[in-house]
Amino acid sequence: MNEATPEPNSKSQNQALIRFRALNFVEDQLRAGRTLAEALRQASLLPWPDEQGDFYKPRTLEEEIRSAARFTNTSEFVPIDKQDTALWSQPMMNDAEEHLRTAASFKRIGRYQLEAAIQSIHAGRAQTGSTDWKQIALLYEGLVRIAPGIGSLVGRAVALARARTPADGFAALEQISADRV
Repeated sequence: MNEATPEPNSKSQNQALIRFRALNFVEDQLRAGRTLAEALRQASLLPWPDEQGDFYKPRTLEEEIRSAARFTNTSEFVPIDKQDTALWSQPMMNDAEEHLRTAASFKRIGRYQLEAAIQSIHAGRAQTGSTDWKQIALLYEGLVRIAPGIGSLVGRAVALARARTPADGFAALEQISADRV
């Protein structure tokens, strides 16, 4: 490491440094004229200092898979369950799944691995035509235990509404304390 980049002294600082380096790498790739998909693909090939990097790679790829389908031609957002799966990147899906299998080989569940697994189930709709909301809800249960941020709590509520009933999803939203919103 150079003098401008301090050595991390905790696991959370190490994870933050990994994200910082990945973001800087992707920004450099974009400045060099590469597409976001190309930049993320290159970032996924970087050597990472620990298994969290392997957890982070599939999540990043899984998110980018759907980039061409996220917005209409008039820049309107398209929810994931309404996206045209023909616009999703099959090569990126394959890469993401391979990275997710690698991350799973560590036999330790982490935030990024759970987020990637959730995205992977969504991506599975391209082959099956349906989304397994019960599996997504189960993964969100694990995610909120590890990383109970507002995003994971709201995602859990949506998954419960889709897997069970809208009332279950609403009840989960009601459980989020007002100071978190």
